[in-house]
Amino acid sequence: MDQVAGAKRAIVAMQHHARDVHKIVPAPTLPSTAARRFIWIVTDVAVTKPIPENFVLRERAPRVTIGTTGAKLIIGDGVPEIALGVSRSDNHLKRTLQTGFFSNVFGTYVGGFMKIWLKVLAPVLAILMPCAAGAQQITGAGATFPAPLYLKWAEAAQPAIGVQLDYQAIGSGGGQNQILNRSVDFGASDAPMDPAMLDTSDLLQVPTVMGAVLVIVNIPGLGMNQLKLPDTVVADIYAGTVTNWNDPSIVAANPGVKLPSLAITPIHRADGSGTTLVWTSYLCAISPSWLRSIGAATSVNWPAGARAIGNGGVAASVRNTAGAIGYVESNYAVQDNLVTVQLRNKSGHYVSPSLDAFQAAASQADWMGAKNFAVSVINMPGDTSWPIVSATFILLPKHPQDPAASSNVVKFIEWAYKNGSAIATSLHYIPLPGVVQDAALAAMTSQIND
Repeated sequence: MDQVAGAKRAIVAMQHHARDVHKIVPAPTLPSTAARRFIWIVTDVAVTKPIPENFVLRERAPRVTIGTTGAKLIIGDGVPEIALGVSRSDNHLKRTLQTGFFSNVFGTYVGGFMKIWLKVLAPVLAILMPCAAGAQQITGAGATFPAPLYLKWAEAAQPAIGVQLDYQAIGSGGGQNQILNRSVDFGASDAPMDPAMLDTSDLLQVPTVMGAVLVIVNIPGLGMNQLKLPDTVVADIYAGTVTNWNDPSIVAANPGVKLPSLAITPIHRADGSGTTLVWTSYLCAISPSWLRSIGAATSVNWPAGARAIGNGGVAASVRNTAGAIGYVESNYAVQDNLVTVQLRNKSGHYVSPSLDAFQAAASQADWMGAKNFAVSVINMPGDTSWPIVSATFILLPKHPQDPAASSNVVKFIEWAYKNGSAIATSLHYIPLPGVVQDAALAAMTSQIND
């Protein structure tokens, strides 16, 4: 009780589409490995409240931390705080929690006036189980892109190596900041860190896995991969110059497909995001105009659209907004059965997202020519290549403050390299080639010193 005695209350909003606000999604059932002592006490009071456009969330919002044997919802210092969650089912809400959508929730909520249900949490919220007996805990924070995989790896690795991972999916920018501040044992980022920053911060960067970014849409009446989008049109949509789904440039690529007169709402990330770096790198590769005027970064000055936090937030916003389009890591689209599209690749062929298409692109990566393993796999040639594939990385101190924890991080990654490939492919990630895994392990062994 003492951990939350200072928290007067917190408001957790379970947001549904404005037409579907008549029921409150029940509190989720977390995985059995994470939920034995999870406590969620709420009143049975529900109210509706309009959220104006550009409503700014409090920076000190509740945070959910989920490890393999415990989970906790952390409240601030006695002030009302708001976290936005989007869910249409218990399973979706469970994934939202697992992938950290509530972690470090702050920024701007955009989407016009919407009705939301509010739940008022009692001041006794979350007390978690201690680490399993004998398990050594390691902490990481950062990218939401690989978060589903890291959590699955953690669940499988703990009984094998006695290491428990506590991972907070707060976005790549947050992960880089956390490791620069040495507040976690490793940072995670889809965006490679600047080489000069790696040197001055005494950090080692190694890849863990590769994944793909998919385009998801919400167009009434259109099914999975039914829509074909030319690469240049994708850039025009995010530039705000193509604004309706029956635009001639889209109609021309989709003969026989009935496209509605419906405004396009591009959804992009509100937080500093490695997925955004991957996405904007793709837009730079296909659009000289985007390259000149906007560029590629973890956060850019978006010309159009609405913002959402995390891959989970983008997925949820697209699901709940008719006419929306967004970009997410493939697992978020597949697990939530979101409608994806075919993209025209560099070779001029329309390709549906699939593990084979991801691997066709990933197989062309020039790992040996990449400094700090920062390989680019954007817009690779090949008839079957998916155009948006990227590696994701972890950042480790070369001279760690806690050598034992750092050693356990290396142990965890080594286990993942040797034993985690099947888990990775089951979640639509692409395992690294063996030679790259060996090089990464050699770098960790030689460059990390007690």
